[in-house]
Amino acid sequence: PTRVKNERSLSVEEASSTPCNGKSSIHSLNTIPWDAGQDKFSDDVSWVLEKSVKDMMDFQDLTEKEKAFYCLWNQFLVNHRPGICKIHLPTVLEEFIVLMGREVGERGLYRQFVGHLIMMMREGLVEQETMVRMIKCLQECLKEASLIIKELRVC
Repeated sequence: PTRVKNERSLSVEEASSTPCNGKSSIHSLNTIPWDAGQDKFSDDVSWVLEKSVKDMMDFQDLTEKEKAFYCLWNQFLVNHRPGICKIHLPTVLEEFIVLMGREVGERGLYRQFVGHLIMMMREGLVEQETMVRMIKCLQECLKEASLIIKELRVC
């Protein structure tokens, strides 16, 4: 049998006094490699949203309304808080409706929002109950804003 040599672990004091030189670090907000010798680093992440919109517009298999909805969703997520994961999605969706629901209605993106919810449910990101609750929540938001949902009148 092969024996693995145990490497000595560093204590907290030793680890905190170890220089960062030669270690690779990535900035948590804009994902740009960070040089340990830099005193200050820009937190400007505006380019992320600009690139996201440009990349979205390059898709050939999406309609203009789908592109508009996903740009709105991405803008919301970028301006939201970091660290969003599956467990937070119902809350994030509610916040999206509160902050962007009126714009979804004004721009005629209701179907795209519902399609996005269906995709999230199919991928196991939200439960069916959450999907239905979010659709009702958006409908209430649009009703309060006196926006008529053309897609609902067609049925």
